[in-house]
Amino acid sequence: MIEYVTTDDFDVRVLMNDRPTIVEFCADWCPYCAAIEPTVDELAEKYKDEIDTFRVNVDTDGVLRAEYKVEYIPDVLFFKDGQQVDECMGNDHKQFLPGKIEKMLGRA
Repeated sequence: MIEYVTTDDFDVRVLMNDRPTIVEFCADWCPYCAAIEPTVDELAEKYKDEIDTFRVNVDTDGVLRAEYKVEYIPDVLFFKDGQQVDECMGNDHKQFLPGKIEKMLGRA
């Protein structure tokens, strides 16, 4: 199960992380978030030895939502070496997420 991060631990778990990291911004009520969840879970398992994956609940953590200018959910942000390096918004996750992960890992 993918863990949630909050403003309190985001810097340590994401920005100071030695491993590439993806963060899905989502909400419990969002049907598009529910649709992307199995894909993100599957990719987190597939790449568990190479990347870390977290979720942010935008309803309970508006600070992170505002800081990263998340206007639409689901929104998946990619971090490497403490910097956001890519983003995948909306419902095209199945098509684009695997390629963006491979790119972040330097294989595409």
